[in-house]
Amino acid sequence: MSKDFHIDVEMIDRCINKLKRSKAAGMDGLNVKHLMFAHRIIVQQLAQLFQIIIHVAVVPTNFGCGVIIPLIKKRDGDASSSDTGD
Repeated sequence: MSKDFHIDVEMIDRCINKLKRSKAAGMDGLNVKHLMFAHRIIVQQLAQLFQIIIHVAVVPTNFGCGVIIPLIKKRDGDASSSDTGD
């Protein structure tokens, strides 16, 4: 990507508004609603952060981290899925 590419506040705002609200929080504990209802300065700071990332051409390592929570689904006929608890 070209270093003259510009990320502005409006772009960040549009991206935040397109996010699904039902997504779980990340490793930092922040979810989409935090960003949607945060003060406008947060969007400005994010735009500045992404501009710096583009300028130096380095993405912070933690940007690639995520939380995976395995969900165990009960199978039909499985003895452990009995509703009686016996």
